[in-house]
Amino acid sequence: MVVGTEDELIARLRAGARLARDARGFKVWDPRTNSWERVSVELRDLAAILYARQKYERARERAGNLDEVVREEDYLHMVSLIRQRVDPRAPILQRWVKDVAW
Repeated sequence: MVVGTEDELIARLRAGARLARDARGFKVWDPRTNSWERVSVELRDLAAILYARQKYERARERAGNLDEVVREEDYLHMVSLIRQRVDPRAPILQRWVKDVAW
């Protein structure tokens, strides 16, 4: 069977199906029936957009709180840059960097 309309494809994805890509194009896996169905060639562009969105959402779920980790790493990098550029003859600035870093 083939998924032939945009509405049908979107409805299946909202119902919990997921897209997969292979050498022949896109296919939809329905967890209720545990079966695969091909996506029509005319819907290739829409399927590509939905597939990219699906991959992005799954990556965000797997990453969890990755944004907080990245912010912390950026913060530590900025503090290390400030430490490198602070004049060693300015003890007040060195103290400020030390206090901010911890």
